[in-house]
Amino acid sequence: MDLEFYRGLHQTEFERENRLATRFDAIVTIFTTLSGLLGFLILNFKAQQGGLVSQGFWVLVGLAGVALAVTVGFLIAASALPHLQDIDKPSEWRKYRKELDAKYAAGNGTAASAQAEFDDFLVDIYVQATDANIARNTTRGYRLQRATYGLLAAFGLLVATFSTYYSTATPAAEPATEVTKMLATKNAFICTIAPPGTRPVPSPGPKPPPKHH
Repeated sequence: MDLEFYRGLHQTEFERENRLATRFDAIVTIFTTLSGLLGFLILNFKAQQGGLVSQGFWVLVGLAGVALAVTVGFLIAASALPHLQDIDKPSEWRKYRKELDAKYAAGNGTAASAQAEFDDFLVDIYVQATDANIARNTTRGYRLQRATYGLLAAFGLLVATFSTYYSTATPAAEPATEVTKMLATKNAFICTIAPPGTRPVPSPGPKPPPKHH
């Protein structure tokens, strides 16, 4: 009974590691997206000289960059932890069990005694490995949580940065209409659309010279 209980605890930590790995991948995906947005803002922003809004934009960009850098730091720290500790290969345990059987057979022991010692030894191994794995998973989860906080901060700062970016965008000047151009031009005339059925007026030609009688 004790052996099954401690084996279950051991397996639970490996399942917990898989969930943390999935969370790690999700954080990396969101981090990549936010980094791309930050790069877009930096490359496409046109600063207005001496503008307080422009200065605020770069302050927000710097803070967002710091938040993303903190996220990277915690992601690296989380991935730097060693893998979970596992028990030996089945062949090693089979070999150990045979050694116990031989020892108890030589000492007039019983198979039940060999099994009891074998189970007790396995419990000790599971306890040792599970203690180490709990500590590693707890540390990894703590660092991933801090990385998530960094992402949330970066997201909020990028929202503010986008607001600043669009508030400083200069609207495109409306193109001058043809009428405005014509009125601004000397010797210009305005043409109107003739009603249907109107014959075009021939353009006046050169006047003929007067006739002499």
